[in-house]
Amino acid sequence: LDVIMFYFSSHHNSNMAVAASNSNSPFSFEGLDSKTAEHVALPPQTKLLATDGIEISMRVYRPRPLESKSVEVKGVLIFYHGGGAHAAAGYGAIGQTLASANDIIVYMPDLRGHGTSGGPRGDAPSSEQVFQDIDSVIKHVTTHEKVDDIFLGGHSSGAGLVINYVTYARNEKIPNPSLAGYVLVAPQLGYKSQTSRPITKGSTEFAHVRLLPFILNGIFGICGHSKAVKFNYPPSVIEKYGVLGFNTVNMANAITPEEPKEQMGRMDLPTGLWIGSKDELFLPAKVLNYLNFLPSKGNCGNIIEGATHLGILVDDQLLSSVGHWMNGLYNKSASMYIND
Repeated sequence: LDVIMFYFSSHHNSNMAVAASNSNSPFSFEGLDSKTAEHVALPPQTKLLATDGIEISMRVYRPRPLESKSVEVKGVLIFYHGGGAHAAAGYGAIGQTLASANDIIVYMPDLRGHGTSGGPRGDAPSSEQVFQDIDSVIKHVTTHEKVDDIFLGGHSSGAGLVINYVTYARNEKIPNPSLAGYVLVAPQLGYKSQTSRPITKGSTEFAHVRLLPFILNGIFGICGHSKAVKFNYPPSVIEKYGVLGFNTVNMANAITPEEPKEQMGRMDLPTGLWIGSKDELFLPAKVLNYLNFLPSKGNCGNIIEGATHLGILVDDQLLSSVGHWMNGLYNKSASMYIND
């Protein structure tokens, strides 16, 4: 019974926050569409092989030298998309702006089973394999880029994945000497965080969770490939953006923090956290409060006025703030920001 109640509390309403909307979508795509209309150029895909042979696809945004002048690259940001999405579904503005305005190389991988990456759709062999995929991307960057500082970040469930990865890396004692900090945008912190907006009349749930597969997976280690999380994207959105309508138990576990306070307490590198004041899924003040659990120095927290859950991805305030914060860390000694 204790195990069942644990899984109920951990996964029920996990990322099931809602948006007050008269449409069939849980949140607004208007801001995303307005920027998409400006035709942000998508770079060609770069591929790497995961440890199990699955092909991981990435889009890499690079600073461009002007008038034959060389560019002093300030660092690399590896940035992960949200639940069911992929790197080409509205994330181009972050990559293009940070590269062109802040001299930051931005890697945007598609999670396995998403976008143009290989693997069964929305699935993974295990949560650990998803974390190992991040290790593979970090190793690729350290091999191919001549930079000292690598930042790891994500939006929504992508930020939740980063938090889980840090926990995994600490538990497995994986050395990542090149990591300089974390970028969390509208982070999905899990049910225990109590950051989800309450359900209101006329709202649309972002996701519907079937609890039984999670319970069976936790007790018996089965049902990991069960499609237990359904994203309530309208069919028109799925068709237009190529997003997925589901995640399996294994993938959902990889991207959903279970003990957010404890996990944030293990993020011992500078961390930037941004969320929109009009985020339809999460309560901005409660999300920002999680900065108080960070042990590191040099952290940054901002509520972007007027930005929604997706609109924040193309918001000029966000793009400017993230670049300014990352460049500020680049211009100072890393030893100032890392606790002993």
